[in-house]
Amino acid sequence: MGMEKKYKIAILGAESTGKTTLCQVLVKKYNLLFFVPEFARSYLHNKGSHYYYTEADLLYIAENQQVIENFFFEHTTDRFLFCDTTLLTIQIWSEYKYGYCADTIKKRVRENKYDFFFITESDFPWEPDPLRENPYMREGINDTYKRTLTDMGFSYHSLYGSIEERLHKVSQVINHIL
Repeated sequence: MGMEKKYKIAILGAESTGKTTLCQVLVKKYNLLFFVPEFARSYLHNKGSHYYYTEADLLYIAENQQVIENFFFEHTTDRFLFCDTTLLTIQIWSEYKYGYCADTIKKRVRENKYDFFFITESDFPWEPDPLRENPYMREGINDTYKRTLTDMGFSYHSLYGSIEERLHKVSQVINHIL
């Protein structure tokens, strides 16, 4: 009997739309060891809430996000690896913040492969946080995710409602493949 296929699953969405909370619940539900955390959050937290990040920071964040994601995927024995954001977030954020994105990030976005994309919608309550910047741009940012994924030829599943409702939708999609 061969090894079961591992699935890499992207959880995307604007700030404060429940990505991390959903990943935490999914880890418990599927009895997983871990999920891939958002590297930018820990990096910027360590810099301090008044730190103004640069394009160079985004390149550093992208490189480390990819390293962590690849390491976790390579070393997990779990069937599912949930990624709390991806390099696509860095691309979209760079384009939003600076009006363009470095070619190295775009190239890495194209090279990274995921089996499923979920977008956490902005109907989730906003929670203030010193690292969050845009409580009124969440729908627009999520529209950018949808447009970008569609342009890249990927389908996605939108997640609405409570954590329980979102968990149910993710479970339906995953159970369909089992």
